[in-house]
Amino acid sequence: MNRAQKRTWLSLVISLAGLCLGALAMLGNANNDHRPSFSWLGLALTIPLISMVILSWRIPGKEYDERDRKIENKALVLGIFGVFAFLGGICVLLCIIKPMGFIEVRRILLLVYLAAFVWFLTSSVAALIQYNWTIKGERS
Repeated sequence: MNRAQKRTWLSLVISLAGLCLGALAMLGNANNDHRPSFSWLGLALTIPLISMVILSWRIPGKEYDERDRKIENKALVLGIFGVFAFLGGICVLLCIIKPMGFIEVRRILLLVYLAAFVWFLTSSVAALIQYNWTIKGERS
């Protein structure tokens, strides 16, 4: 396993943690009360973001070969498609749940947070699938 694959696996784990924390924050404040028990989530939500910065600092992308760059570029494009599908699905879901209603600003910010981690997650999954295909192609 090369450095690019290690970085992709770590990105996958961090993005899953970020999505879980974001979903917990979204569902935890569903009844719109401002209990202090959920105030720790603001700090907890920044930990995966800081982890992604540390990951890019510890495992830089400069040492990738051409195959890794090609896989990463395809994975980033698929990640963007995943984000648009996620945001489109959330918009449809919100229109069904609250027709002609409004959404609070803090929930919109949380959706931006979740969209970033959906991007990281779909990019990581797409890259790992491509690495698996290229390894199988080299064996045969």
